[in-house]
This record gives sequence, C-alpha cells and structure tokens, in this order.
Amino acid sequence: MTFGEYMRALMAEREISLRKLAGALPANVGYLSKISRDLQRPSEEMARRVDNALGAGGALAAFVRPDRGTVPTVRMPTPTQFAHWIESTNTGPSTIAFFEQETRRIAVDYASRAPMEVLADTSALLGEVTGLLQDGRQRLTQTSALFCTASELFAVQCLLAGDIGRYGPARAYGHTAWLCAEEADSDLHRALARSAQSKTAKWEQRYGEAAAFARQGYECSPPIEARILLASQEANALQSLGDLAGAEEALFRARQARDELPPGADLGSAWACPRPRQATYALQVAIGAYDPAWVLREVQAADDAWSEGDLWVYGTWSQVRVGAGIAHAMAGEVDGAAEEVAPVLELPPELRVVTIAGRLGVVERQLAQRRYAGSGAANNLREQIKDFRAGALHRRALTPQEDG
Repeated sequence: MTFGEYMRALMAEREISLRKLAGALPANVGYLSKISRDLQRPSEEMARRVDNALGAGGALAAFVRPDRGTVPTVRMPTPTQFAHWIESTNTGPSTIAFFEQETRRIAVDYASRAPMEVLADTSALLGEVTGLLQDGRQRLTQTSALFCTASELFAVQCLLAGDIGRYGPARAYGHTAWLCAEEADSDLHRALARSAQSKTAKWEQRYGEAAAFARQGYECSPPIEARILLASQEANALQSLGDLAGAEEALFRARQARDELPPGADLGSAWACPRPRQATYALQVAIGAYDPAWVLREVQAADDAWSEGDLWVYGTWSQVRVGAGIAHAMAGEVDGAAEEVAPVLELPPELRVVTIAGRLGVVERQLAQRRYAGSGAANNLREQIKDFRAGALHRRALTPQEDG
C-alpha cells in the first residue's frame, strides 16, 4: 500500500473530504489531491501533519522516509545471524489457528447476532491481526495466513458497516479486504472481498460496479456457497440496471453453482447461500420484473427449504416475508401484505438492518399508489413501516450532525 492509498482509505473511513482536510491542516487542496493520488511525494513535515489530522498514530507518516543524500554503511550479518532472522517470528501456529477459528465464528455470528455486537468483536480481532502484521515479522506462510484472516475480517466489517448505513467506512473496509487478499494471493478471499464490495455498491445504487464486483468474485471463487451468492448478487445488480435477461442468466449460473457444490459446503456464515437466501435474490429480480406470481413462487421455495431443515436466519426470513408483502401489494391485496410483514415489524431495534428497512420501503411505496388512496388498512400499514424505519440501525448509528 502507498502513502496515497492509505491516506484515501483513512479519509473514506473517517468520512473526511479533501477540502475539509485542507482546512484542518491547513494546506492547498490541489497539493493534497496530488499526494493522495501519489502524484507528488509529501515532505516529512506534511506527512506528519496529515497523519495527525487523520489520527493514524504515525502509521501514515511512516510511509515517508528521510532522504539524506548519503549512502549508509551496511553491516553484513553472519550466516548464522541471518538464519536466525529468517526463522524468527512474532506468532506461531496455535495463534494463527486461533485467529482462523475466531474469524470463522464471527462469520457465522454475522448471520445470527446483532450487527453492533459482531462489529465490536470483529474490530477487536482485527486489531490483533493487523498489529502482528505491522509490528513484527513472520515466516512467509504465516504472513500469508494472517493476510487471509485480515482480508475476511475486513470483508465482514464491510458488510456490517453497510448494514448500519455507514457506506464510507464500508467502502474503505472492502478496499482493504481486497488488498489483503491480493497480498495473500488467495482467490477465495478475493471472492469474499468482491462479495462485500458488491453489496456496498448495490446499496449505494452503483449498480454497474455492484454487478462487476460480483462477476469478478464469481469468476475467481472456488466451488463453495459464496459462488452461488456472487452469481445471485450479480443478478440483483443487473436487474437494477434494467437488464432482466442478464439477471436471469446470472440466476441460472447460481443454480448451476449449487449443483456443482462438493459435499460439506459452507453453512450459516456470512458467505453461505442456502436455498432460502438464494430465493431472496431471485424474488428481488421478480420484483424488478413486476411479476408477483414469480415472487410468491420464490417465497414458497424458501418456506419449503426451511420446512426441510435449511438453516433459519432472521435477515433472510425477514426479506422473504417482506418480499411476499411486496407481491401482495403489487396485486392489490393490502390485507395479505399486512399479514406477511407484521412479524417483521416486531423485530427488536438492534436487528433492524438497512437491508430489511430498505425492503420495507418498497412496500411503503407500493401502498402510496393512487389505487390505495382512502384505504385505512394501507395507511395504517404505511405508518407502521415508517415507525420501523425510523428506529432502524442506519438511523440509530448516525450522530445528530449526520442525521441533521
């Protein structure tokens, strides 16, 4: 990572613009733009000031080393000293195995626990892993394993930040997840990073980028459930672009990927895509096609999968129920819509993530159509949805200034 890349990542995470940073230093905006794009090398003094302004704790300033114009004297180690250096490490197999186990636990917790709780656990573990990578040295295989762990943790952070509507940090986490995967040269972790980035881009309505991220991840993913997820994400993004044929082709590839799954596929983690979750992506394409009958077929497929023992996850269940509500609202059946979304509206505030609140907004917009004018049932349901969305996590996570 370069000075400019790390500077941009910190600015995105802290949601600080170049103009705001320039005012804080103070410095010329054009000059800061050049150093943020690595078009100009900052002085040691400027690097230190930018580091302080972004709260990098010296990590950013460390990218700039003094150039004294002299050739230093190099003291060559003995072969034994050099061999000792090669074998030295600040970690060990048991520590790396512990990090991998904890990362797996966090990826599973993502699907079942409140986002803010998982976010705290992920941040704490990331601090330990990145601290080892930054502050010491490891054997090459250990460094690669730590970068893989860091990549998945940053990818989960990306998902969590998006779930509470913090898209600036989500972009930074996703970018860093990709850089770690590249450093480890791991196709699996490239795929997970692209999945997280696709989700963020989709919710920011950058549909072209969302589709491209998902397709890139699909192409490099090994045959695991994440490949089903990536094809399904691509379908969603293409539907949002109005490319229904492309979306249906991506859904076909998702079905193919399921058929090609080896035994012992991933279950219950952030990257798993069991049949009910796959159905939620298909029903979103059906909603885009304005086909309520198709939507309800996907809802039934999800319900059937749960009855056959597929893992129940609150987020997937909520999106299926809301999808059914949207289908009924499309068909003019306000009572059916109310019956489907009623249990979702009972979710506690700590589980009201952006995805669920956003889908309920579609129901609300359907009920605002002229054909529902004067319908007391439609107006009542709209008010209930507004109350739910007002207490959603993306609102509760904002400061008064941000919400202002």
